[in-house]
Amino acid sequence: MEIRLSRCRPTNRPVVGSDPAAAREEHGTTVFDWLIEIFEDRAPGVLRLQ
Repeated sequence: MEIRLSRCRPTNRPVVGSDPAAAREEHGTTVFDWLIEIFEDRAPGVLRLQ
């Protein structure tokens, strides 16, 4: 998330900048959450947790 912040457009930094702090405090989404979302979008049902 910090790399993403360093590479994003200056106009997006306020929104993107809140992501790392929220993740450290265990609020909001994490990179792991993003990965799960990508897998679910591309292969629905494959990652079902039992």
